[in-house]
Amino acid sequence: MKESAQYKIVHLVWGYKTGGIETMLLDITRFQVEASHSVTLIVVNDIINEELLSHVDSRVQVICLRRRPASRNPLPILRLNHILLKVAPDVIHCHDAGLISILFWRLRKKCVLTMHCLPDLVERLDKRLPHFKTVYAISSSVQKALRRDYMIDAPLIINGIHTEKFALRPYSRPDMEQSPMRMVTVGRLLLEQKGQDILIEALSLLGDLNLHLTIYGDGPDREKIVSLIREAGQEERILLAGNLEHEEMFEHLKDFDAFIMASRKEGFGLTVIEAMAAMLPVVASNADGPFELTVGGTYGHLFESCSAASCAAAIRNLCSHYDSEEKLANARRYVQDHFDVRETAERYLAAYARFINPMEE
Repeated sequence: MKESAQYKIVHLVWGYKTGGIETMLLDITRFQVEASHSVTLIVVNDIINEELLSHVDSRVQVICLRRRPASRNPLPILRLNHILLKVAPDVIHCHDAGLISILFWRLRKKCVLTMHCLPDLVERLDKRLPHFKTVYAISSSVQKALRRDYMIDAPLIINGIHTEKFALRPYSRPDMEQSPMRMVTVGRLLLEQKGQDILIEALSLLGDLNLHLTIYGDGPDREKIVSLIREAGQEERILLAGNLEHEEMFEHLKDFDAFIMASRKEGFGLTVIEAMAAMLPVVASNADGPFELTVGGTYGHLFESCSAASCAAAIRNLCSHYDSEEKLANARRYVQDHFDVRETAERYLAAYARFINPMEE
């Protein structure tokens, strides 16, 4: 790659709500414009967290088409393609495989894809992947699944975070005789993937322990989760607190005693390393992403995915054997050494260079 080369980069997403993709794009696009590249972020559907979108670097051109999801009106799609033809990007970075289906054929040759989840969570993937010139994997788990299921050798570009922005939890062992151990989980309210129902059942099994769980997030299963909490009689112990904005995450994770993730399936799990960066003990399912991020439980307490009983046992174990300050500090250093978002951004720029100028490798 020539150091003087500057690229026109378009990031394409369906929506811009609160999640790992959106968090990553805040950082990646900022680093790209700081490297003097021309960056455009296009949001296709009218599924937008305006507050989060306002944090996108002002030097990034943001275009919101505000198409209604599943709309059959062709005008927003035609407008999208017209914009892309006018911008004439060097690379169109898609963050969902389905986006390829709404692009003109002549634009598809410029498309790369970041696979943000395990392939088996995406429908009709076999018809979409062949149209991308390059597919990037966010974790070794996603990389292995793409190779196993689709014979695609996807370059690995691991997600990263700003570890230095997280306020650190002052170390102390919770005194559960005086006050409840405060646990927190952050994620989309989607039971089939994120498993909030497993957490609710686990707390029901731990009625003898002084615990409190705060659930941050929003999503299609909010009312189901409200009902599950009520049916389990856990209204006093579980708080459904709505979205935790990105900037609030940096400051407020330290207010809790432990982080917990019960995902049934997870290709990465950005909030796991965010909790480790804030020096919180982590309890997580042994799904692919959390297993990889905690190095097989070295930096966390793992339980059997989909099992409320196993989850309850892991929480009980943490209550009895709370992590030492040394273990939590080691986990934070591990995140600092392996998940720096600046390195993620640099790897994407290097990957674009290989895609745009393959003969210059």
